[in-house]
Amino acid sequence: MALPPFIELPGSSTYQQPYYLQGMNSQVYVLHADFNQLVKTTDKWLNTMPGSEYRYVPLLPFVFCNPVWIDRITWSPGGTGWMRESDYNFGYYMACFKGLEFHHIAVAQAYLIVDNPLTVSAGREVFGYRKAFGSMEYLSGTYQPSAVSTWVSNYGPDEQVQLTEVSHINFPPGWGAATRMAKFEDLLKLAELAIGDLVLDAITGVTRLIEHFKSGNLPVAYLLQLRDVEFPTSAGYQALVESIMQITRLNSAWFLPSGFTIQLTDYASYPLISDLGIKVDANGVAESVMSFQTNWDCTLLPGTVLALAGRTTAS
Repeated sequence: MALPPFIELPGSSTYQQPYYLQGMNSQVYVLHADFNQLVKTTDKWLNTMPGSEYRYVPLLPFVFCNPVWIDRITWSPGGTGWMRESDYNFGYYMACFKGLEFHHIAVAQAYLIVDNPLTVSAGREVFGYRKAFGSMEYLSGTYQPSAVSTWVSNYGPDEQVQLTEVSHINFPPGWGAATRMAKFEDLLKLAELAIGDLVLDAITGVTRLIEHFKSGNLPVAYLLQLRDVEFPTSAGYQALVESIMQITRLNSAWFLPSGFTIQLTDYASYPLISDLGIKVDANGVAESVMSFQTNWDCTLLPGTVLALAGRTTAS
């Protein structure tokens, strides 16, 4: 299919991929989630595309809370500057099936707040990242997120959308000490913790996940869509997309001590807890069952369109 050239307009922040990310300081907090709710969320999000050969199923009953400080981002063509970004995202891993056969592991980043408005527009327009702009609190002397706020509403008729905290990390006493180097095989602990009606048994699922990490090529799944200008409840453009996040260098990986918890708040416009089925106590606090910190570099490669719907030049 012949595509028209992209018209580069002055003032546009839709930067050209691939994107090169250096110094990704990433903390990962693994949270128990309701498997059946993850299935419902995945079906609505990624399994409704007409004509798609692919079906995504949550791999394990866990959601990861992933605050990330990206020290340097560059884009194509090179030599045109760089920027910094901090993310606070919630996602999970999926088994992707082509027809009835298992095909590969993919990442779903369901809720993603960033502190850089330029990366919001580029990520949403090019890939379909579900990015929202927000504000963050950082660990002292760094850009490592420890709390995040974004604009939310409970959809009341007289309620103004407001900038409100949706999550923060509760750190255990002395959390900076007593860590050890992590290995991929340590993820086997998740198989012991997994409960639910899994499409793959827990050991198989975690083994696939370890193979996925070791490959250094991490597919991320997206729904890239534009609301139609003429018919507001329809999508003028809609595509199921995957892009490889290629790990180019793993600088370090360390386990964090036990005791981390994540404070969460549900809002009608941003239902983190209910949409992902995250298991929380009466105060909205989720316990991290496994916590670790990594530092790595990666390249976000151009993606592949798996299924396509919407307007065409003939319609």
